[in-house]
Amino acid sequence: MLEEVMPGIISKDSSYSPPQLKPTLDDYPLFEQFKTQLLDQAYQVNDLLGKYIKIHDHRLKTTGSFRSLFNKVDFEQIFNFVNDLYLEFDDKYRDIVAMRGDYPEYTKVQQTYLGCLEDYFECLFDAVKILHVIANRQNDLSKGFAKGILTLTENLDWDKKYREGIEKYRSKGSKLNTAFDKLSTEIITE
Repeated sequence: MLEEVMPGIISKDSSYSPPQLKPTLDDYPLFEQFKTQLLDQAYQVNDLLGKYIKIHDHRLKTTGSFRSLFNKVDFEQIFNFVNDLYLEFDDKYRDIVAMRGDYPEYTKVQQTYLGCLEDYFECLFDAVKILHVIANRQNDLSKGFAKGILTLTENLDWDKKYREGIEKYRSKGSKLNTAFDKLSTEIITE
């Protein structure tokens, strides 16, 4: 039949097979779909963590070094970086919370992982929120807005809260890693 449509391209003894399509989520059982969605969230959260670390390190290098005392610091640029990151975190938080709707359908391993992911991300987002406040106040102060809005004592207090936030999300990380390992190797037999 094909040789009639495409003479000379496909011969009768040709071993032609149609191209295989990449499977979609609909081709997998429901538990595999949930697992795939959870793993996707894990990778996306990891990407956000990478962005956060770069911004944190840039801010520390720019504003927290001895050299920064003698160089002009672009607090507006730092705030814009942090603000963009904050908005990305806010979107991701909504995505993670939305996954709760399927919670009863998840396996126990998936439920455990989602709980760990929520705890971890909430702590990480809290650290980003504090960084957002600090960057915003430092930016306003650098522009001469609201003099006295950020005293040295307040800045040190915010910095302490920020460091505590970092420790909090880091402490949740090992539990999340363990849950991720279990999720990624989960095999379900029907």
